Amino acid sequence: MEYLRFIATIVLAFVSLVGANAKDRWGTTQVLDQVRNYALSVDTLQNVPTFFYSYQKSLITTDRRNFTLFVVPTMYSIARDKQRAFVMENYNLCDYSDREHPHAKRLLDVNTIPHKRKVLRPVAKYLSPTVYSETLIDGVILSPFHIHNRYFYKYKISFRSDDVVVLSFSPRNNNTQLIKGKATIDATTGRIIDVAYDGEFDMVRFHAYLLMGENGQLSLFPQYCVVRSQFKFMGNVLRAVSSIYLGLSKKPSKEPTSIFEEQKLLEEVRPVKLGKQEKEVLQAYYDQYRKEEAVNATDTLPQKKSVYKQIKDDVWDTVNENIFQKIDTNFGDNNRGSIRISPIFNPLFLRYSRDKGITYKFDVRSSYMLTPNSDISARVKSSYSFKQRRLYMNIPLRWNYNLKRNGFFGIDINTGDRTFDSKLLEDVIQEQGDSVDWDKTKIDYFRDINLIIHNSQDFSEKWTYDVGLSIHYRKAVNSPAFHYSDYDDYYQSSAPVLSLQYRPSGWQGPALTFKYERSFKGILHSNMNYERWEFDCSYKKKLKRLRTFSTRLGTGFYTSRGSEKYFLDYTNFRENNIPNGWDDDWTGEFELLKSEWYNASQYYVRSNFTYESPLLVVSRIPLLGRFIEMERIYLSALSVKALTPYMEMGYGVTTRVLSMAAFVSNTRGKFEGFGCKFEFELFRRW
Repeated sequence: MEYLRFIATIVLAFVSLVGANAKDRWGTTQVLDQVRNYALSVDTLQNVPTFFYSYQKSLITTDRRNFTLFVVPTMYSIARDKQRAFVMENYNLCDYSDREHPHAKRLLDVNTIPHKRKVLRPVAKYLSPTVYSETLIDGVILSPFHIHNRYFYKYKISFRSDDVVVLSFSPRNNNTQLIKGKATIDATTGRIIDVAYDGEFDMVRFHAYLLMGENGQLSLFPQYCVVRSQFKFMGNVLRAVSSIYLGLSKKPSKEPTSIFEEQKLLEEVRPVKLGKQEKEVLQAYYDQYRKEEAVNATDTLPQKKSVYKQIKDDVWDTVNENIFQKIDTNFGDNNRGSIRISPIFNPLFLRYSRDKGITYKFDVRSSYMLTPNSDISARVKSSYSFKQRRLYMNIPLRWNYNLKRNGFFGIDINTGDRTFDSKLLEDVIQEQGDSVDWDKTKIDYFRDINLIIHNSQDFSEKWTYDVGLSIHYRKAVNSPAFHYSDYDDYYQSSAPVLSLQYRPSGWQGPALTFKYERSFKGILHSNMNYERWEFDCSYKKKLKRLRTFSTRLGTGFYTSRGSEKYFLDYTNFRENNIPNGWDDDWTGEFELLKSEWYNASQYYVRSNFTYESPLLVVSRIPLLGRFIEMERIYLSALSVKALTPYMEMGYGVTTRVLSMAAFVSNTRGKFEGFGCKFEFELFRRW
């Protein structure tokens, strides 16, 4: 008996050891490696259906609202309507026959929001997360399952069974780019079965649950996703429950001819039952629609009142939406034309800088597709500086005759700029003497209107040419002051321009640009001549974990100037008077450099370096760090006549509300000054 007991003890110990080793081998690193290997092993070219159907629905409720909801993009209809709950649902045909350009056609669409407006647009992006990619949602939020992001998360594993692992994850630092949740993973293959996570980004708190596909490429994407979200803004509270079902096979029996027929067709193909509140909202919507139809069909007097009320409501909607909301609409056959207009009144379009003070921006864009490879477009970018009392405008007009080769004929108009040249003031003082206080006359300040007519096209992926004509008309700000001198109060130049760009590694690598400009006196009323050369190298490198390194190196110089020698004016070294926020102009610029230095030297040499990261310094600070989306470090250097070297260093952050940056400058090793700038960025992704 003792012998049998000993054998049994050895067997049980061995079995326990084997079981322990089976679980021990599934450490956090092994689980994440298995998930990564599964994504790499999936053949993305096979087992992909060409066509399938999808169903999507949303229930939106307003717990609290006030007048400030009017300024939120897409929220005007909800802010004005008496209803507190709205339903949107649609059924679509998804076409993947062209995998590079998939297309979705809407077959059925019910929307109880007035005028069928689309609201809470950011939430729609949360319904199509890319779990295995570096970012989950539209280039934001770092996925906890990607190898590059493991540094930002803490992980724990547990076992639901021998074949199923539960991976819990939470951020090491509380930041808006990170999420918290858990995933169920197939221990045999590494396939993610489902995921649940919580996060907050761009004013929206959300909880999402994803049920992933099972086979082939479809297993890399959710087949079912539900997102519960909450939006809070200045006392307004909105909630939404949105869900989407993919890979459906039911086809609507016919095309709807009425809103009630559309209701019946949706009941036939809907993959899930509606909730109680959703049914009530839709029932009230259909009852109201029937009531209005009955009134219009039986009583002519109410019909006239209804038409008058409809016209009044349409006019009111148009006026208010144009003032508080951006216009984003299509027109023409098959919606070939588009118009994008920023709100006329929006306090969130304000920015501040030391030189210009508070600036208000406005933007209008329009385009019309002529053929699949050509279109025409126009844009009006403007900003008004309250400190300078000056309106800046940039108007590019384009005929894109070859979209595949980026071929276009363009006309660019720039107004509002000021140009400065102390050489003119020196010549006037030398000729006229000190009988007049010339400093107060500002005789050396001129308004500059620039017209550029040019044609551009890509020779290949590596080469681009641009050739055209640049005309500058400079008129003195204080024309009467020129009555005391023999000098002209206007100067005009007409210069042919040639530009070549070379990209050694194609579109993803650095770009080397050469530009030559020559003005001839007497051509097109030109009263000045010069010859100018500029060379520029720019490179923007996307790194792992949403980090970016960008650099710009350049030089420019004049090899010939006329006898008057006025108005040094460069293309790649000039003040940007119409900025576009964090994503556009906050890199490659000199923020504290005084405007007159752009026109004070016959040559320049510049360099700008910027490093951007979502989790750098401030984002690691408790409480404060959760609001930081991106951080930047700036370093810039400049050499011009009488200002060598000039250095700028800066640090900036962007949040859901605004972008901020602080800079210090240094001239010849001595502290020059300090400045800051900020710009409202609220709802920039909406």
